[in-house]
Amino acid sequence: MPPPDAHIGAAPKAGPAQATGAAPKAGPAQATGATPSALLQRERQQAAVSDLGQAALAGRELDWVLQRAAQLVHDTLQADFTKVLEYEPKRGHLLVRAGAGWPDGVVGETEVPDGADSHGAYTIRVLHPVVVRDIAREARFEMAPVLHELGVVSGASVLIGAEGAPPFGVLEADMRTARVFTSHDLDFLQSIANVIAATVERGHHERRLDEFVFLVSHELRNPLTSVTGFSRRLQRRALAEGRDEVDIEELQLIRDESQRMARTIELLLDMARLERRERGEVVREPVALMQLLRQTVAVARERYPSVTFHLADPNIDIAIDSDGDRLGRILANVVDNAAKYSVLRPEVHVTVRARDGFLDVGVQDACGGLPEDRIERLFDRFVRGDTPGRSRGMGIGLYVSRRLAASIDAEIEVENVPDGCRFTIRLPRAG
Repeated sequence: MPPPDAHIGAAPKAGPAQATGAAPKAGPAQATGATPSALLQRERQQAAVSDLGQAALAGRELDWVLQRAAQLVHDTLQADFTKVLEYEPKRGHLLVRAGAGWPDGVVGETEVPDGADSHGAYTIRVLHPVVVRDIAREARFEMAPVLHELGVVSGASVLIGAEGAPPFGVLEADMRTARVFTSHDLDFLQSIANVIAATVERGHHERRLDEFVFLVSHELRNPLTSVTGFSRRLQRRALAEGRDEVDIEELQLIRDESQRMARTIELLLDMARLERRERGEVVREPVALMQLLRQTVAVARERYPSVTFHLADPNIDIAIDSDGDRLGRILANVVDNAAKYSVLRPEVHVTVRARDGFLDVGVQDACGGLPEDRIERLFDRFVRGDTPGRSRGMGIGLYVSRRLAASIDAEIEVENVPDGCRFTIRLPRAG
């Protein structure tokens, strides 16, 4: 087992010179005479770090960042195998969380005991980069049997961990040839590991934010329900008493705004439940899709009276096997989003089409279209379309919808079309 302080101390900012077995750093004369191929390799390494850093800053999920990191190291160093090992001290092992080049059954499944004499466990123990020049001569630890089976000869590893925090794990690259890992190679590996560590730390902050959002939303929901109910009763009384039209309009405004806030709170609660994995079990049952769509559009027409909704209704009941509550939330979120951002024309078109054993529900708006880089991030948390003239919304409706869709084996895609965007919700038909 690693000593107690091995996973409570900060991951040191170890330079490559600390790495056991690292090639010495080039002196000024050597640096001046760097070959074009060496300079090109450094440029590739810098570009890879920049690529991963920009994706992390854009809010990519941790699993995506881990897999992208493994692939970038694999491609940039031309390694045969790369992996990200997640250290789980409570369970006493390191899990191969992401990787590239491995046969099936390794990534996401292979666990290495943290007390074993392995490359990854040794890196956790010594808290600095570790280089293996020749697996046959390695005396500090035992290499995993799978590495021998795959013909691995050399490798390098660095620690993943933010300063002052327990190590997240290890980033490792393995080769089938005897490679000399230079100080620049180790700098590259550590830079990639640092981006991963920053993403992990961001995730910790987001989880704390989710806890806060969940608690606050719960506290706000009941008082807001009371405000909505009181405004409805006051409006009815004002109408019965023949009160001034201005008073009635102001009461309607209170009611509309409280309902909008209630919808926002429900979205926040949905987001928090998804992050806390508290949405409960998926309840699959026959769902009449057209009936659900008619209800969704009817509610949207009441909510957005200035928007014209076109539902291409085949006037038949199409049965699908799904969770009606989750599907209803998905449809409501996507239709609501289309209504909010249709600024060129206040129109939303909803269609249903059968294709290849699936049903495609299309929701087309008139937002004027979006840049491709914005479309790619539209389902990320707190990302909005930012269509001129419409600023409402927190950028969580589509994020929640995609997460809910994944839970019922559905998919959501978006593409630019003339004058707007079309969202496609792909649903598996009943068996």
